[in-house]
Amino acid sequence: MTAALEATGSPRAGTRWGRDRLRRAAAYAGVVGLGLVLLVMLALSAQRPTGALDPDGPGPEGGRALAEVLRSQGVEVEVVRSIG
Repeated sequence: MTAALEATGSPRAGTRWGRDRLRRAAAYAGVVGLGLVLLVMLALSAQRPTGALDPDGPGPEGGRALAEVLRSQGVEVEVVRSIG
């Protein structure tokens, strides 16, 4: 007795698995991409010392040089970021 083995799946079954794998990979890539975008947005929105005469501000409006001169003369410079 010889029996012919028949394929149990249809020929399109392999392409379905390929599409599912591609969708999963695209979903993972989308989640990672969204996470990177959020990290960049958080980094760009971080508070930087840009206020006028801010002792940490190195720009033309900042007072880092003045604060360093005062510190070298023995004056205690205290950075206050809020009213409280």
